[in-house]
Amino acid sequence: MPNVDGRLRRRKIVEIAPWRATCIQMRSELAMPARNPLEAWEIINRNVKRAVDLIEHACNSPQPPRLVVLPEFAFQGPPHKDDIATWLSKACDTIPGRITEPLQKIAQKRGIYVAGNLFESDPRWPGRFFNSCFLVAPNG
Repeated sequence: MPNVDGRLRRRKIVEIAPWRATCIQMRSELAMPARNPLEAWEIINRNVKRAVDLIEHACNSPQPPRLVVLPEFAFQGPPHKDDIATWLSKACDTIPGRITEPLQKIAQKRGIYVAGNLFESDPRWPGRFFNSCFLVAPNG
């Protein structure tokens, strides 16, 4: 880009150290078939634990990641046949919330970024849920 006097100015090149991103594909249980919120959250908590265990495994590798990306529907699965009110009461969470808390802890413990997805409820939008993505920073 030229300066005011028309001369080209030199751009400073910033070196970025190489880093690794890991995309985790995991087998998740669906919360939708659960008969009530308690059963649904037992399933969701197992999925969260599975994700944390896989993140730990990736971080223990010879080339640990700086960023871990989890799949869509990893924690709750899709709502399929549940109506909005049922899904809201059964499986939706907030950000931050019960699902993100263990991911925040592992991000802080390992100094990594964790990207994920969940069905979110927001009290500012009653009667609605959102298919939301989030990014947890290394400071949790």
